[in-house]
Amino acid sequence: MKSRAAILAVLVAGCGGDSPTEPAPAPNPTPTIPNIVGTYSGTWTNRANVPSTGESLQVVCPGGAAISSQGANGTFTGTWTQGSSPDCTADSGTLGGTVQVGGAVGVTQFASSNPNPSSIEDLTDGQCTLTQGIGAFTGTANGSLFEVAGTAIAQCLGIQVNLTFTLSTTKGVARVGIPENRNDGRNFGLRFGPTLQKEISR
Repeated sequence: MKSRAAILAVLVAGCGGDSPTEPAPAPNPTPTIPNIVGTYSGTWTNRANVPSTGESLQVVCPGGAAISSQGANGTFTGTWTQGSSPDCTADSGTLGGTVQVGGAVGVTQFASSNPNPSSIEDLTDGQCTLTQGIGAFTGTANGSLFEVAGTAIAQCLGIQVNLTFTLSTTKGVARVGIPENRNDGRNFGLRFGPTLQKEISR
């Protein structure tokens, strides 16, 4: 009996004794807000779509953004540009918003430097009237890319037209070539440009 008790005592001591312990796992790094300050180049893709028929019009223009400052809370300010092409009018302006942990971006301040912006009625010879403007541009950014998009709705000769404006850019790399513009159906008479973007963002 004593021998069994001694063996049991040794086993218990071995289980509860000073055995080596596993090292504690390293803590996961704390997520941070990406630093998006820098100069980006790419394109504006401006698209009009008629939901009732599926017809669409797409105009792609040279574009860019320069984020000049960013606060610790992710708020940023900068400028945007749209280059000149046969279907696009050169212009520039200012932008501002917030980037969050994970890279979600909201651009809530967007303005053209054009002192006399044309309305959508002017740009379409009175064929279209804006019924819903852009509240904000949203998208993603990670310090290497900056991509945001906004939507609006217009009525053109009694037909609803959905408008989408997308700025797709990468840092420090000029994109060579502009994709071919498409008019899949009738011509809406829309000539996209920064002045229209300013008008719809009001």
